[in-house]
Amino acid sequence: MTGAFKMDTEGGDACKNYLSILAQMNHVPSAFILSLGRGWPSQALPPDVPKGPQRQCYQNAGLLAIERAELTYVEGYACPVGGIPVGHAWCVDEKGCVVDNTFVRPELADYYGVPVSRGALQSLVADAGHWGLFAEHMTPDLLLACLSDVQAGAWPAEATAAESVRQMLCAFMPG
Repeated sequence: MTGAFKMDTEGGDACKNYLSILAQMNHVPSAFILSLGRGWPSQALPPDVPKGPQRQCYQNAGLLAIERAELTYVEGYACPVGGIPVGHAWCVDEKGCVVDNTFVRPELADYYGVPVSRGALQSLVADAGHWGLFAEHMTPDLLLACLSDVQAGAWPAEATAAESVRQMLCAFMPG
């Protein structure tokens, strides 16, 4: 079956495969994440990081990134062991390793997402009035702000991919 989702991949590949299927159906947030995101290596939750409540990943990761300067917020998709990819948020440390204080066994999950700086996260969440930037409440303006933030951050996307995303988003802008 063409375009079928494969569950046996690693290093962000399970999520990337899933995102590519959604992007082929012109799902803008998935195309955005697929183009600007990357796979992130998983690890067990460090012992000094408190576990957050289940099913509140966006808030858990957001508050953690705001409280700890050494962490960066990332939003995208994660595939827990034995599961299917889900919209998710986590943090990464300076080495780019996942710090996920929501999943029960983050070391066994697959992660693919877009990093967002602390300053942009705080501003965008304040403007939007909710956690979770790329979910159902996203707008082209918000995604353009995130694109600029990604390109200015520690893990910029490839310039060609960033320009392609910019053009895609500008098609939705008035005037």
